[in-house]
Amino acid sequence: MKVTIKDTNNIPAIKKQLKQLEKSSLKVGVFGDFADEIVTIARVHEYGCDISVTPKMRKWFAANGYPLKASTTVIHIPERSFIRSGHDENIDKIVGKIEGFIPDLFENEVNIDVFMDQIGMEFANLIQKKLRAITNPPNSAMTIERKGSSNPLMDSGRLVQSITHRVE
Repeated sequence: MKVTIKDTNNIPAIKKQLKQLEKSSLKVGVFGDFADEIVTIARVHEYGCDISVTPKMRKWFAANGYPLKASTTVIHIPERSFIRSGHDENIDKIVGKIEGFIPDLFENEVNIDVFMDQIGMEFANLIQKKLRAITNPPNSAMTIERKGSSNPLMDSGRLVQSITHRVE
């Protein structure tokens, strides 16, 4: 009787996968230089902002039918976090997705770059979904009238489209 023994030691492959995974990082958000317009828009909505009223702004508001009171010296844009809150509300889903991939990673059936890319796409989609769902605090009546929508973070769609991921 002939017996064949097959070595299924996956430890070297697992060690290789873990080393590659350790070198990888995943970032999800709105990317660009600090001064880029879309990054500024994202930052203002994520954290809120107070804008000092200038004579030029006062003139613009009046010319567009929204005269400011003389006592108005600051325009407040409230915080409408979509990145931090999107992360906090969805981290368990992402951890579950990662846990689902672990057997495939250990059996060397999934490429680390593909794995990281899939997790990044999923996370970016969840944050985009969060942005679309935000309703509070609501837009001012003037903003609703000007853009024709009451969704505080949706106007042209540019902000939601700018939410993406990077694997490094």
